[in-house]
Amino acid sequence: MNLKTRLCGQTFIFKDVKEVLSKANEIKSGDILAGIAANDAAERVAAKRVLSELTLEDLRLNPVIPLEDDEVSRIIDADVNEPIYHSIKNWSVAEFREYVL
Repeated sequence: MNLKTRLCGQTFIFKDVKEVLSKANEIKSGDILAGIAANDAAERVAAKRVLSELTLEDLRLNPVIPLEDDEVSRIIDADVNEPIYHSIKNWSVAEFREYVL
């Protein structure tokens, strides 16, 4: 799983999926107050690029909230149609987005 990208001559490295998701999100005052927002537009774009290149499998194997800590996430994960998931797990988020849209 690649959590690094180069943009405008600067390298951006994110520590985990949680950081990528929070920094790729559009700016919100609550995120700024919580200290999880991107520092600037370049970091936000870099996080969006990294997110677009992650695979669906990357997201499933690296949940933001561990399944053992969240019953709703555990139920959703248990209900995944495995044959369909296995046929698309290598799709990037960008590829999945294009398919859905």
